[in-house]
Amino acid sequence: MQKLYCLTLFVVSLNIGLSQTAPLFKNGIITFERKVNLFANKNLSSEYKIQNNQFRTTYYQLHFTKNITSFIPSINNLQLDRVGIQPAENNRVYMDQKTKSYQSIKKIFDEQYVIEDSLPKISWKITNEKRIIAGFECRRANALIFDSVYIVAFYSDDIPISSGPELFNGLPGMILGLSLPHLHINIFATKVVNQEVNETTLVKIKSPESPISALVLKNRLLKSATFQGEDAFSFLIQSLL
Repeated sequence: MQKLYCLTLFVVSLNIGLSQTAPLFKNGIITFERKVNLFANKNLSSEYKIQNNQFRTTYYQLHFTKNITSFIPSINNLQLDRVGIQPAENNRVYMDQKTKSYQSIKKIFDEQYVIEDSLPKISWKITNEKRIIAGFECRRANALIFDSVYIVAFYSDDIPISSGPELFNGLPGMILGLSLPHLHINIFATKVVNQEVNETTLVKIKSPESPISALVLKNRLLKSATFQGEDAFSFLIQSLL
């Protein structure tokens, strides 16, 4: 009788433990908030700072399945004042994990570009630091992009998709938080909804522009007068994200 009681107690405890384990999210929609500190620009006048907000905040949704993610800007972004507008802040990114490729529609100031290329490879260094983002326990990872731009990412194992906002990818879980200190940009998830997503609706965006590679875009931007001066490097990196 004692053995039967112990066995029953063990089974009940096991079931409780399993029920408390967070379910894996393999389909769903993530809402991201992107904040840029405009006052980090040392050339801004005191008058500008008085008349304008310090942060430019935009919102995005990331629809994801096991193989496909689609990162799209909120329609409310288009209603924002053009003061402080950031290059490519309304990027749309389609990422295919099967083919390790992506398509991105970027409107950089007044020019629109369609980029099709392989997914960028990022050499992440995973740490033991953890934090909670949108209700998910996330682990920190650090990396350098474009040789000198330091980035901090927080990813969740509970969403086992190697993707994230913009073109960030390559970690063993969904990236829910990003910080680019040099560019004064933070992108963090505010809401995650676990729901079925029809993969057939996450298709590449049709556009009249002919697609180009990321390298061709970079070379074109380097030749543009818009990307000259003290803020050129920051604008260039933001445009290539």
